[in-house]
Amino acid sequence: MIIQNFDDIKKRFKQINKDVVGIGVTAFNRVGSEDFLPNYKIICLRNSKDNILIRKNAKVLCISKKEGSNLLKRKRNTANILKAKTTKNYINKLGNPHLLLYKYTKSVIKVTDKMGWTNIVGNNLYEMDVKMGKIGFREILEELKLKPIPWKVKFFSKMKYTSMKKLFGNFVVQVPGTSGGKGTFFINSDDDFKKMKEVVKERYGDGRAVVSKFVKGPSPSLTCCVTKHGTLYTNLQYQLLDIPEVLNSDIGSGVFAGHDWESARFPKNIREQAYNYAHKIGEYMRERGYRGIFGIDMLMDQKKKNIYPIECNFRMLGSFPTITMIQSINGEIPFLALHILEFLGEDYQLDYERVNRLSKKHKPGAHLLITNKFNDPVKVWGDVEPGVYSFKNGELVFKRYAYHMRSLKNTDDVLICDGVPYRGAVFNTHQRIMRLITLRSMRDPKTGKLNKWASELTEKVYEKLNLKFT
Repeated sequence: MIIQNFDDIKKRFKQINKDVVGIGVTAFNRVGSEDFLPNYKIICLRNSKDNILIRKNAKVLCISKKEGSNLLKRKRNTANILKAKTTKNYINKLGNPHLLLYKYTKSVIKVTDKMGWTNIVGNNLYEMDVKMGKIGFREILEELKLKPIPWKVKFFSKMKYTSMKKLFGNFVVQVPGTSGGKGTFFINSDDDFKKMKEVVKERYGDGRAVVSKFVKGPSPSLTCCVTKHGTLYTNLQYQLLDIPEVLNSDIGSGVFAGHDWESARFPKNIREQAYNYAHKIGEYMRERGYRGIFGIDMLMDQKKKNIYPIECNFRMLGSFPTITMIQSINGEIPFLALHILEFLGEDYQLDYERVNRLSKKHKPGAHLLITNKFNDPVKVWGDVEPGVYSFKNGELVFKRYAYHMRSLKNTDDVLICDGVPYRGAVFNTHQRIMRLITLRSMRDPKTGKLNKWASELTEKVYEKLNLKFT
């Protein structure tokens, strides 16, 4: 069978009798696979209200519910989820299932090697992180003759504002090894530079930094997938960055808060440049054994009508799981399904040209992450239900319980999901609380920030959470 559409991928997975277990901080982090994968299972850290809804379509094991809230005091990452006693017992009973991870890091490798868990749905990123970090990626761009934004590598202790200003004008400083905009600083003045040096010294110490020219323009990105048949990529999507309604500005600059697909309509020449980057980078990685999902962050220079790749994330992305839901609603083959197929050791046939053409279709909707945007821990004192709400005329009205984007029916609807907290839940500064998903655009085309509807919606959601300092 040659896979051409979403129904085909569902039929192919029905022929495969293998356990796949998603590992995530919230159960929602790993949803999407239940749309095409029979008997899909999830292990999550946080006990949240939407777990009850997700359990209707996938088996969900919440380890903090089993072992107590002390687990939540540890760093919330894949390695610590895998270290939990409840996780180990559950996986061992299944007998070495395939583990779907956010990313396969050095700390995760220590756990999986010790436990003898060999079926990992993800690339070993320990060596790749060294080669493909912020510095290595730019070197690869030059090797592929894909022109990056002008850049230099400098040690923080030796970096001087006047020399960088003379070289680049306004510039950007990035700390290698950081992601999501944390560790990225836009320098427009000597005061910005001094503040950056103070933050870096406190958080990261001395070391190398990537310094590059500041390019004014929006920050689109591409979601991509390397398969044995070729590299696939979606249409361009806007990133929602530095959104003051949901983020604390102390984190850094260019900090990720969500995506907007609905308003993402780019000129043909920009799209073609982006697809060329995706194809060449994907094929470069495929030749070196990489498989599955990756993403490219870009900057668009509106004056010069150019787009530049600035970073590559070789792991699961912030577009997930929303992009999986959008692709299934759009009749496309979810990249998550192909990502899993690549690591199951199963042969499959793919109509590459047709699938890639479908993947580049315009997509509806947007999503926005709701975080603790304050400098101190907060406790939730409000009651928020997971599901679809109507938001119009400033009123947020609950309509029905749901966790999937398919439950949205019109552009006044908003889905509140992704770890919807019980009253009394505590969140440290900058921690994610939950997510909003809509069918309409949330982005103001002039500012790149939230539009009026989305800004008012976000304010109402925080009111409903009723966060108070602990």
